Amino acid sequence: MVNPKLSFIFPNGASADITEKVFSDGEIFAIVMTVPNFTNAVTITAITIKDADGDTYYSNTTGWAENATHLITGLELPVALNATVTLSISGDPGAGGGTVTFKPYIR
Repeated sequence: MVNPKLSFIFPNGASADITEKVFSDGEIFAIVMTVPNFTNAVTITAITIKDADGDTYYSNTTGWAENATHLITGLELPVALNATVTLSISGDPGAGGGTVTFKPYIR
């Protein structure tokens, strides 16, 4: 099992999506995502995972609250080297921004 940790840094004033690469091969079977207590009341509004060609093979718009750790299970997502994960935020995180930690569990 591989457990890479991706850090998504949302600076003050940011309201755009942020994308990071996954440098592992295998199958994502779970995700643990920790969202900090941002100054402003914002949420993570979407998770999108794309393959190296840019094709979307996972998209989830459940919405994840700040100041919490979220567990997403029951996944069977093939992932190859250079896949990307994109997180979307609902608005400006406020002074100081914050870092969302995203850990895909890969077997």
